[in-house]
Amino acid sequence: MIAVISWLKKHRPNATLALVCPENNTDSNKSPRLNKLTQKELLSYYNNRDILTKDDIGYADYIWQLYCSKSPLQLQNIITDSHSHFTHLPDAIKAHLQRFPTIKNGLNKIENTILETALKGSYSSKKSFIKKLLHNQGIYGFGDLQYEKKISDLNDLFRSFSPVILNDLGHDVLQKKQNYYHSIKNDLSYLGGSLKYNYLYDEIGGKLLKL
Repeated sequence: MIAVISWLKKHRPNATLALVCPENNTDSNKSPRLNKLTQKELLSYYNNRDILTKDDIGYADYIWQLYCSKSPLQLQNIITDSHSHFTHLPDAIKAHLQRFPTIKNGLNKIENTILETALKGSYSSKKSFIKKLLHNQGIYGFGDLQYEKKISDLNDLFRSFSPVILNDLGHDVLQKKQNYYHSIKNDLSYLGGSLKYNYLYDEIGGKLLKL
């Protein structure tokens, strides 16, 4: 969304921009997906849309420029910011920062979650395993192909995918007895505009550190 707003700021500077957000409707405590709403509900939310000010648009553009920059460190300051129109942005940025490898085992939150899910559940096939990951992924919104790629990167930590079983190294990495950073490191892997493996995420402090 902030990428689109940034693009519109540059290429449609005089356009009126607005957010249509179901959660802004005071008659509901939930945030239904737009594609699940009826035509009548969509019209109701549209009529209660929030018009973005120049400051709102400038703020979104600023966040997008930070996301695309070579260093993600400045994004950390946004986690504590509150903005009336972009209420989910701090959580989204926190989730983004947790995509960087952790200090203790070199895997990020998503990769550790894959191992935890494999350990705690029983899956007869990779397909059923990925289905579980998709269902429980929370804020990220990945598709099955993205999880296929992630699992492929972690292939050496699994004994089998039919059924899904971690090997001894997978157990040690998950328990943080082994650090997998140098085995999974990819010098061409980017998150936003930043090289993924140039930074480590400190889970205890909730901060990124530059290598």
